[in-house]
Amino acid sequence: MKVLSKIIKTHTHPRQFILATVSTIIGMVLLLVAIQFFFDINTLTAGTSGKGDDFIIINKKVSILNTLVAKAAFTDEEISELHQQPFVNEVATFSSNRFRLLASSDMMGFQTELFFEALPDKYVDVSKRRFKWKEGQDEVPMVVSRDYLALYNFGFAPSQGLPQLTPTTIRQVTLNLTLIGDNGMIDRYKGRIVGFSDKINSVLVPKDFLTHANNRLGSEQSPPPSRVLLSTDNPYSKELADYLKDKNYEVSTGQLIGGELKNIIHLLTLVIAGLGGLIFLLAMLVVVQNFKLMIAKSSDDIRRLIGLGYRHQDISKVIQKTVLQSGIVITAIVVAILVLFRLFWVNSLTSQGFEIGFGFAFLTCLAFLVVIGAYFVYTIFSIKKGVQRLVV
Repeated sequence: MKVLSKIIKTHTHPRQFILATVSTIIGMVLLLVAIQFFFDINTLTAGTSGKGDDFIIINKKVSILNTLVAKAAFTDEEISELHQQPFVNEVATFSSNRFRLLASSDMMGFQTELFFEALPDKYVDVSKRRFKWKEGQDEVPMVVSRDYLALYNFGFAPSQGLPQLTPTTIRQVTLNLTLIGDNGMIDRYKGRIVGFSDKINSVLVPKDFLTHANNRLGSEQSPPPSRVLLSTDNPYSKELADYLKDKNYEVSTGQLIGGELKNIIHLLTLVIAGLGGLIFLLAMLVVVQNFKLMIAKSSDDIRRLIGLGYRHQDISKVIQKTVLQSGIVITAIVVAILVLFRLFWVNSLTSQGFEIGFGFAFLTCLAFLVVIGAYFVYTIFSIKKGVQRLVV
């Protein structure tokens, strides 16, 4: 078969074959990256209710009346009414500290008054493994709005001569928390920022901790909530907007990623996936046509070999060996590109405080097996058919 290999090489166009191979790689990478990106976006924008719902945070508008007489807080009747609305799935109220709170850092050299709020843990968009507290634990995990970090880095830090901090660096900073109760009791804890929220503008601590601290240090009477979280299927619906306007409520969410924006991102990923799939199919057709052209130009020599007693199956295997070699190269390059891209993507998100696993989604791996399998099966099948025609 060495003779056939030499014959085939003389009729091969390396430039055309390399171009088709590169196009195949580009198409596969675009398709697989788009599929994985689709799942990453779902992970990053998943609703915190655990059901994939989006949410908004509302409060009452502050007026002169609120300043002089009543507080801009929600009554039990108003919260009950929110529960009954058809466009609202769940309602959660914010709990706040009922004691004085001081935070300081020896490393950064500052001290400030602070506030804490809490929500049921399922609404906090960080790892539940790190965001938990039990009685007797000295360290309190904290989640802050990403906007607060920007305010510190570009507002507070330059004016006070303090260093600017990345999301990764600030997680290493330990805060000294001093809790001062109305009853004269003082408790001290260590605070550590374990995550950042793009959806909630607050300083959040586990609800178990805030309940414990309020019961121990706070006043007996719990004030009514001033902010309420609403879980809803569509935070942009006209029905919801009309209701909030009628009740004189306003939305106080941070960066709500959902609704139209999420749909646009998904649409873009589908377009990229479609483009990648189209490039892959066209490139695979070019590869097959390249092999068919090679067989056609070698047809006279192949017929002579068949006339000398060589089986067409053996001749096909020689050509298929080239397919397998090119397929292995394509597979290795695609895997290397995907791993490097994944490493860059995950590290970039981690440096910005987003949490996402390094592993690939199951459907991404399945799609990879399908497309590389399709490449091998279709190309080898076409070569067999092309050689068999020369026998007839």
